[in-house]
Amino acid sequence: MNGLVKGIKMLIESERDRCISISKYQHPIQRSFSLKNNTITPLKISSLNCRTQDMKTIIMMRQIFYIFKKECFNCSTNNIFSNDSAFVEIPKEYSLDIDNEEDWKFAEKICS
Repeated sequence: MNGLVKGIKMLIESERDRCISISKYQHPIQRSFSLKNNTITPLKISSLNCRTQDMKTIIMMRQIFYIFKKECFNCSTNNIFSNDSAFVEIPKEYSLDIDNEEDWKFAEKICS
């Protein structure tokens, strides 16, 4: 079942009023660094000595789809996300983020 159909079905069968598409980060973001003035700084020093397998899974919202029940548009909070949002996890092979030419070339390579 594709993600969009799954999201619609989740809303029909639940009390939730919105559904978003998500995916897991490919690598734990706890091991991320910031780059400023040609210097890298770990975002979380304590995670540098942890095994990545033991780190908490972090997800990101994908802009593949947002599904709302019509009543949601009358809510006082017209946000895309709420703490009670339903979600559909999109496999990484269907959720490529293309922001530049390098991303485009990568997408072409894996889709050919």
